[in-house]
Amino acid sequence: MLRTTLAPLVLLAAGWAPAPTPEPVRDDVAPLQEVGSSKVRGSKLKPFDAQWKGSGGAVISEVATLEKVDGKRCYVWRQVWPMNGGQLEMHSELVVDAKTLATISFQKQVVGLPPGAGLGQRPTFMRWEFDGADYSLTTRVADQEATEDGSLPRASFEGSALGLVLAALPLKQGYSARLPIAMSLGLSAELTTYMITARVVGTEKIAVPGGRKLKAWVVEVDWADLETEELSSKGGAEESGGAYYVVTNPPKGLPHVLRYRNEGSSIDLFDE
Repeated sequence: MLRTTLAPLVLLAAGWAPAPTPEPVRDDVAPLQEVGSSKVRGSKLKPFDAQWKGSGGAVISEVATLEKVDGKRCYVWRQVWPMNGGQLEMHSELVVDAKTLATISFQKQVVGLPPGAGLGQRPTFMRWEFDGADYSLTTRVADQEATEDGSLPRASFEGSALGLVLAALPLKQGYSARLPIAMSLGLSAELTTYMITARVVGTEKIAVPGGRKLKAWVVEVDWADLETEELSSKGGAEESGGAYYVVTNPPKGLPHVLRYRNEGSSIDLFDE
């Protein structure tokens, strides 16, 4: 799954161009929701502070807040994920426009290394600052810091917090949507792009703190090439693409995503 580029083809001949042939409407293709779509309502997202238990016993912490960043109302998501058996931690921070969920900045930092230590040629700090599809990337490898500019084929939602984007959609039984996604995999400074198809296949009751059970939408996610939309990972709790268990309107303080499943891993909200 490689990062793709978009190269538009323009046909011009002596001032004449053939009239475009309308493409037939396909019932099996979900509607495309771009960054800025009115169907993606960031105003639905609520602050929360929660912990999940992951495969292998890892305890994952997330906090989401509404903040003013450079005068703009933003939704800020922060995550702490244990690494190397808990010896290190990956700290992530995502800042998005509170209304559209357009990415403003995203960063990852490895915490817990001894002073002066690194991870070979892998970066220990990465920060992307976005302006639509364009971005500036700052990386730190050992004691060396570098900044470079880049661009995506199109403005995309940040994939590390995909569950939040799903919670901003008008989920209901049978609902489906296609979304452009960009994300950093592991400690890679390269952004990998996808076109995902999210589809609601049912509901499930999930226990949450306080002895309650909440009804969550089960949202399966197919992962495909951004440009060709060739499928690379099929969605489903028992498939590589996975399934998110999403509450669009959780009680105060509780997260929107209660569970994640794929064929090789599971993440569950602590219900104590």
